[in-house]
Amino acid sequence: MRSDDVVLGILFESSSTGYEIKQKFETVFRNFYNASFGSIYPILHKLEQQGKIESSVVHQDGKPDKKVYTITEKGTEAFHQYLQTEIEPRKNKWDFMVRMYFADNLSIQKQREMIDVELMRQEDSMEQLLELQKLIEKRVNQFQKFSLEIGLKQKEVLIEELKRLREKLK
Repeated sequence: MRSDDVVLGILFESSSTGYEIKQKFETVFRNFYNASFGSIYPILHKLEQQGKIESSVVHQDGKPDKKVYTITEKGTEAFHQYLQTEIEPRKNKWDFMVRMYFADNLSIQKQREMIDVELMRQEDSMEQLLELQKLIEKRVNQFQKFSLEIGLKQKEVLIEELKRLREKLK
């Protein structure tokens, strides 16, 4: 899976601005895919050059004009082709888990700090997912609901295990 494929999928659902695409990455896809503004705009430019998307400028009274991207027939074909390809094995690069593996080499205080910081991150992320769930609950299909629920369950288990580990360090 490449960021191009995700962007095409977002635009397949509806025409969007670069900002709206970034918002999707930060909300809907936050659990399983990440892209920065710095990567989204080059992707949009590349996809437009390839004829997979097109853009139009929308004038807004009292606000700057905005550029709206729309998927083309060629982009739709590329997106459908992506959906038919073999699913890649999960690549999970998570710095916290690597550090936890080696955490026995740290002081108890530093171990607690690492766990507390990660616990706070995961609890914040869980809150955001729960808010997202409330916002989109009635507007999602069963597969979108499934991916959100899996994200929530993963966060739930991770938070529980972090709390358990923190208790062992007392």
